Amino acid sequence: MSKKLQLLLSIFIGVLCLVLIFATTIPRERLTFLEKIWRDATFPVQKAFSSVGKALKNSYTFVTSLTTAQSEVSRLEKELEETRMELERFAEIRLENERLKLLLGFKEESDQILVPSRVIGRDPRTWLRSIIVDKGERHGVREGTPVVSHAGVIGHVTFTSAFTSQVTLILDPKIAVGGIVQRTRDFVVVGSADDTGHLTVTPLYQREEGDSSTTSSVIDIKEGDVVVTSGFGGIYPKGLNIGVVTEVHMGTEGISAKLKPSAEFASLEEVFVLLTLQPAGEGES
Repeated sequence: MSKKLQLLLSIFIGVLCLVLIFATTIPRERLTFLEKIWRDATFPVQKAFSSVGKALKNSYTFVTSLTTAQSEVSRLEKELEETRMELERFAEIRLENERLKLLLGFKEESDQILVPSRVIGRDPRTWLRSIIVDKGERHGVREGTPVVSHAGVIGHVTFTSAFTSQVTLILDPKIAVGGIVQRTRDFVVVGSADDTGHLTVTPLYQREEGDSSTTSSVIDIKEGDVVVTSGFGGIYPKGLNIGVVTEVHMGTEGISAKLKPSAEFASLEEVFVLLTLQPAGEGES
């Protein structure tokens, strides 16, 4: 095909398109015969393109919605985690307030000078034998100073620095505390903790040699008895709760008992240091 013929064909097609565009833009009541044929001929193609376009639009909308939903889920998960952490913080504050209220009540009822202290350290090797508190020589703490909680006796100070003190707990096997059975006023010695954290209660006096009485001991002690400090020995003031008797044993050497301490030594967080008594050594009998 020559260039001249190609040019004429292009001009013809262009004029035809202009005529069709002009003809279809004029308002009229009915379509021409050629328009009907053209529309019917192009209908399948238009329908296919319309379906593909609609599908693409729906896919885009779905992907956009999915992305938005994922973002919303991430936002909600973050808010849920923040809320959970906030609730845990509030729960910890509530528990701390409850402990402090108990300590405050104990302080108000006591005629001692009580210095509130926080437990700031423990030796993993002696977890139930000693603690470190945040009060020391600058606060008037000295070796031998007794340490208590709202529940009862904790131990006494064995080492001090300017701002901290090491407290040996009454669970330490080397420690013995003088006590009184609250119900009968019998004197006992409390010490020698076993593996379960229970202390041994030994009467301060037993049946004398040669005594032919039918009782195995002159002391009256039974399960459920409360044992408090006797005030002897120069460390602990009289009347502090030590614990409750859980077992009583009769042996050839007399009577002995097991005592569950009133304080929860494994979870100590706050204690009181008593500053009214002068240090009098590291043990008590």
